[in-house]
Amino acid sequence: MRAARRLNRAAGMIAGSVLADSAMEHYRGDFHNKAMWTPIVSATLSLAASLHGHTDRRSGAHRVRDVIYAAAGLTGIIGTGFHLYNITKKPGGFCWQNLFYSAPIGAPAALSLSGLMGWLSERVRDNRPGARPTVVGMPAGRAVAGLTSASLAGTVSEAGLLHFRGAFHNPFMLLPVSLPPIAAGLLVNAALGDAHVRRPFTRWWLRATTVMGIAGVAFHAYGVSRNMGGWRNWRQNAFAGPPLPAPPSFTGLAWPALRRSVCCRTIPMTEPTVPRYPGYDVLNKRQTPSWDAITRRVIDARLAVPREPRFLSAVEFETAQAVCRRILPQPGGRPEVPLAALLDAKLLADHGDGFREGGMPYMQEAWRQGLAAIETESIRRHAERRFASLDGAEQDALLGMMQRGELTGPAWDGLGAAAFFKSRILTDIAGLYYSHPTAWSEMGFGGPASPRGYVRMEIDRRDPWEAVQATPGTEAKAECENKHVV
Repeated sequence: MRAARRLNRAAGMIAGSVLADSAMEHYRGDFHNKAMWTPIVSATLSLAASLHGHTDRRSGAHRVRDVIYAAAGLTGIIGTGFHLYNITKKPGGFCWQNLFYSAPIGAPAALSLSGLMGWLSERVRDNRPGARPTVVGMPAGRAVAGLTSASLAGTVSEAGLLHFRGAFHNPFMLLPVSLPPIAAGLLVNAALGDAHVRRPFTRWWLRATTVMGIAGVAFHAYGVSRNMGGWRNWRQNAFAGPPLPAPPSFTGLAWPALRRSVCCRTIPMTEPTVPRYPGYDVLNKRQTPSWDAITRRVIDARLAVPREPRFLSAVEFETAQAVCRRILPQPGGRPEVPLAALLDAKLLADHGDGFREGGMPYMQEAWRQGLAAIETESIRRHAERRFASLDGAEQDALLGMMQRGELTGPAWDGLGAAAFFKSRILTDIAGLYYSHPTAWSEMGFGGPASPRGYVRMEIDRRDPWEAVQATPGTEAKAECENKHVV
């Protein structure tokens, strides 16, 4: 979610730059073509969508933002066509003179870049919470790196053309045609290279490119001050001097690529990493001295829990399943822990915690009332739709309101939404997950320390019957050892 919101902010930064630049340039052109208002409207909407995305912590793509970002991308493409057409209308057609002094070809493309960053943010957001985010089937970190690299290359060409027109009279004018191309190359390497390799140099270079975009505004402001009358004649010089809103486009592009996932290893936006304990299955200990008969009976019963509800009603069970999926999303590629079934078994056996918070009903009563209250809130707020039928973003929003204590309807009387979320939902679901052998294998846990126990108690020492944690480059060795851990 942080990555998606960062991309929203980047889209907003570029949209703000385009809004200011197109407003000034088209105002200077007296809006003689009514279509010149289009990028101003589109950039304003893209900026508003980005601000909304920045404050939106829900998962799932937002349809209105998606439409706005798509419109921004299309507007930028059409605008580039208009600018190219205007060049062909001038005497001499495509020549250096007209490329220098006609409508800038690359300016409308910046609006497309805002739409692209916004589209990426929605694609990253449209992944299951806790899962490795992808964009059109590609690991999101690689997609962001590749598209940012191409975008930087296009922005460099526009800056290079205009700074060449200025004969690079100030040596600092070389920075926009030197720093970003190297950043683009480093990002190509990050997109195509090993996902488990740290790239601190890439991060530092992207930081420099980000700062350059901000510093460029100061340099352009200085350029305006050097014109006749300086800033006292701002009405003329702000339009005739170097464009103040242009440099932040570099910042808007380099900033989201600074996300650690693009430049470093083992971060969620990169491609999925290998399991921490490859090849380890705690159930291999079943017939070894690690587990005794009592442990085997307990674990066998836990694995044999019926998948159909015995305590909860069918509706309550379906709601519980939906809640469990949002509270604790599970990775693919391995059997799923049947959280709702384990919860139903816990309620049927009435195995409580031995204590409860003051004012909280007994466990069975609390869960029945809580699940009914969730259904009531869902039906009331979502046009008679049950909680299990809502999409992920809507379910997360409702659970978030419960966590913050914002659900205060009559259905919560005597229970309290926030108290139920903290004392029952989080405690029970997390506890049930980590009581299951599938979760034990995932985190390298060997189960009860009886009867075998542990011998090597020092830090970073392991007994031969403990799982081996893999590190980058040692996965095959760890998997081989873990197959023999019993």
